[in-house]
Amino acid sequence: MQNGTEDKSNIPARSNDDVLPPLAVRLTMKVMRLIFIGKMFAYSFVPFPPFKLLTFDNTVGWFVAYSAIVSIWGFAVWMERGYRHKINLLPPRCTKIRCSRCNTRIRSPNWFKYKNWLYFFLLYVSLTTSNLIIQLASFMTEMSRRGISVPGTKDPGKRDYLGLIIPMRFIGAFIHYMTANLFKEYYLHNGPLEKNDRPSTDEKTSENETL
Repeated sequence: MQNGTEDKSNIPARSNDDVLPPLAVRLTMKVMRLIFIGKMFAYSFVPFPPFKLLTFDNTVGWFVAYSAIVSIWGFAVWMERGYRHKINLLPPRCTKIRCSRCNTRIRSPNWFKYKNWLYFFLLYVSLTTSNLIIQLASFMTEMSRRGISVPGTKDPGKRDYLGLIIPMRFIGAFIHYMTANLFKEYYLHNGPLEKNDRPSTDEKTSENETL
């Protein structure tokens, strides 16, 4: 049994990095983060400016290339956000006591990376497909409004593709959300492997036994 005074010699001194920023700064950062996320999701619902510059001589290959470029841009933005989150944590650590991702990373780190990058690839293909369908549907809608015959339709003035565009925009926004969350989780669990990656039960019980 120890006396009323505790030995504080082993307690590390608080550094300047441990001090939380002022409340106004934290609120401002949260508002800016929400504005950024809202702006990113807005791109899923607002047509891109190049749509207005399209002519009726564009080929399907041009649409595919443009969709791939747009998807790369969206992917790069979320990748940069996830990497910035990783830099702020240094090194990234998961705070869950039981985490399947951490167990997979420790047991088979190569499979952890391959599995996540496979998810990234599938999300990228899904985002490119969503952008491509939106572009083609918007383009055909504009052709129908101008009275130009669309392949596979008999009445060009009565065909409207808005019923296809709106669901695809919601799907695109959901893909953006999945991509952002996957990058965050990947960087959070992809830290360097160490022996004491997680506290053992013996260490926890030894801490509880001290009175």
